[in-house]
Amino acid sequence: ILIEKQEIPTDLVRSTVTSFADQRIQVISQRVMSSANLTRIIEQYDLYTEDKTREPREVILDRMRSKIALEMISADVVDPRSGRPTEATIAFSLAFEDRSAQKSQRVVNELVTLFLNENLQSRKDSATETTSFLNDEAERLRILARELEEKIATFKDENSNSRPELEGLTRDLMNRTELRLAEVDRRIHETVQQKIYLEAELARYEPSLPDAGPRGTSALEQLRSTEAFLSSA
Repeated sequence: ILIEKQEIPTDLVRSTVTSFADQRIQVISQRVMSSANLTRIIEQYDLYTEDKTREPREVILDRMRSKIALEMISADVVDPRSGRPTEATIAFSLAFEDRSAQKSQRVVNELVTLFLNENLQSRKDSATETTSFLNDEAERLRILARELEEKIATFKDENSNSRPELEGLTRDLMNRTELRLAEVDRRIHETVQQKIYLEAELARYEPSLPDAGPRGTSALEQLRSTEAFLSSA
């Protein structure tokens, strides 16, 4: 499964994925291979039929986990931020071992779907939190801008008849205040742009996810049909 980076420029919107790809995959793996998920897969695909009659459920689950192989795939890349060569996780492979090749293939497809589901849900939750933060930040900046505008207006009214020798100092103070106001306006604009993008990103996350692939196709076709991406920092 290939990991693709965010296509939106990072100077416009920072990635909502803040952890390294391999760390993120490990976290998702822990969530996917929970007892509830594995129990459902065992029942759905009729795995370990004979073992279930004589061994505890925990033993069966541990056996299944030992048959699932998750392997990181790294490559030498150039860090876009520093321009220096580095090694990064660019993909990972997922496998399941069983006596039946067909069952093995179907279980892998199911696991891939769970990985994609969990990744999309995690991205959605992170984008929701970031959007909420940007809303609060935009409101804070608007309040600050209004306060600065009020201070400028009050200062102009109170110093309309200032002595000539104070004119230069007054003008310098007003210029600095107006520059600060312009900076706040710029930050408001950037925050609104980030909010708009994240709201659009949230709209892309639909409740239904793409199917892992048609049942009964070849392993190569199944692999191609389940290629997807996980965003990395």
